[in-house]
Amino acid sequence: MNKDQLSQAVALAQSGQDIGILETDKFNGFGLLNFKPVYCTITELAQLIRWQCCCLNGSFDGEALDEICQIGRQKFMLVGQGFIGKRSYV
Repeated sequence: MNKDQLSQAVALAQSGQDIGILETDKFNGFGLLNFKPVYCTITELAQLIRWQCCCLNGSFDGEALDEICQIGRQKFMLVGQGFIGKRSYV
């Protein structure tokens, strides 16, 4: 994941656009040392950001977003825009 891809995912996560919910467990344990790199899309990353960073008052948790940024540089390989799998429109 690079800075431009992260910016796109954050913008999508902060938009009012319906991107669905995070339906995959591929990110489970992404903060652990033995977490293996995963392939994902910008939409899936945006879903993760919404799940991890959204606060009830509508703001974003900066520490959680920073954690995704730090880990995502090495562990998230972004491909395409949409979903990987059943609903693929990559």
